[in-house]
Amino acid sequence: MKPSLYRRLLASLSLLFVVSIAAAIGLTVHSARTTIDNDYDTRLITGSHMVMMFVHDELVETGTLDNSDLDPSALSFNTGEAAALRDFGRWRAVRIWKDGKIVAQSDAAQGFTFGAAPEGFSNATQGKTQWRIYAVNLPSEDIIVETMENLHNREFLVRSIVGEMLAPAVALLPALALLLLIAIHYGLRGVRDMTGQLVARAPDDLAPLTVPNLPIELQPLHTALNTLLQRLEVSLANEREFIDNAAHELRTPLAALRLQGQLVADTASADVLLATIDRTTALFNQLLTLSRMQHQRAAPEPANIASLVSAAMADRAIVAADKDIDVTLDGDEKLEIITQPEMFKILLGVLLDNAIKYTGAGGKIAIEYTAQSLSITDNGPGIADAEKQKVFARFYRVRSDGTQGSGLGLAIAQQACQFLGYGIKLEDAAGGQGLRVVIVFDNTIQHINA
Repeated sequence: MKPSLYRRLLASLSLLFVVSIAAAIGLTVHSARTTIDNDYDTRLITGSHMVMMFVHDELVETGTLDNSDLDPSALSFNTGEAAALRDFGRWRAVRIWKDGKIVAQSDAAQGFTFGAAPEGFSNATQGKTQWRIYAVNLPSEDIIVETMENLHNREFLVRSIVGEMLAPAVALLPALALLLLIAIHYGLRGVRDMTGQLVARAPDDLAPLTVPNLPIELQPLHTALNTLLQRLEVSLANEREFIDNAAHELRTPLAALRLQGQLVADTASADVLLATIDRTTALFNQLLTLSRMQHQRAAPEPANIASLVSAAMADRAIVAADKDIDVTLDGDEKLEIITQPEMFKILLGVLLDNAIKYTGAGGKIAIEYTAQSLSITDNGPGIADAEKQKVFARFYRVRSDGTQGSGLGLAIAQQACQFLGYGIKLEDAAGGQGLRVVIVFDNTIQHINA
């Protein structure tokens, strides 16, 4: 999987979010436990001293500690008070020691097997339950008062507090996750805007990018891209100027060379010279066409196929007539497609030039078109299946065809198709004699180099 800034931000922020929640939970648990421990330890201290005070008063008044049971009927509790008292007795216990023996204890302390606790705080275990004990000693009377609390009570309170705090947070997690996704999506808006502008541009559109409300962090990237586009624009302008100047300067000497070749006395030498000049001129024109195609910029528009094909055929009518080639056109004369007419003319011209060049004297070329495709079929030597994948490369020529050429025609055709969003494929003509070039207008069908 390719690296994704969106996924990286989402993963990083999600991890940070989870770690923050975990840290918050940990701090909450620690804070709640510390607060509960301090509060309940204070209650144990207070309870122990209160019991000791009552024990001391009992000794002063009676001189003994009466271990008689308390008659519940002597107390008047409503339902809520009784339930609270039972809850208190379930979690808490009291033991009073006198002369090393237990003289009084609460119901919860019945069955405790551990001995008297040391003065102050300590912990003791009874079965699977741990108790927190605070013991206060009255040495003069050899009395120890222990107030105890079941530590499960504290853990229960901690879980209850944390649960009550986390319940709203957990309920809000989906909303928080959605807000996180929205925030990341919104934060990357500048990147998407710049990408969208670059994708939508024509090949030679090098105007500066304009992205409103771009975040400060993306400003250096925006500036660097605009600087690069400016440099490319200058470079391409220089290249176009060079091509135009070269075209002007080279056409004149080539024309002069051809004129001089026609005046050469030796007919054989003149024919060779003229053929060489013609090949050089053709190569020059193809290279010029290939270069200028890089800078074509035209909006697609409706165009009549029959008119475009007829115009391309008319430009080559004399050459076809010289070889007595019969060119036919078959299709709906009113059919229109959305295309770039100038680029489409270049495509047709290259394919017709190739068909005329490789069709022998007295041969036939058939042009057929529909709303989906256009085909040009000749009855020349054709192209072997092994070569069909290679002939789109620049300067590649089929060595056994015996025809002079530069090897740029199909490369130009393929590039024109790529500009127009078309597919192109090569097939054997019906009967196996000749070549059929098919241009597919539906660019969702991948036929390029097929």
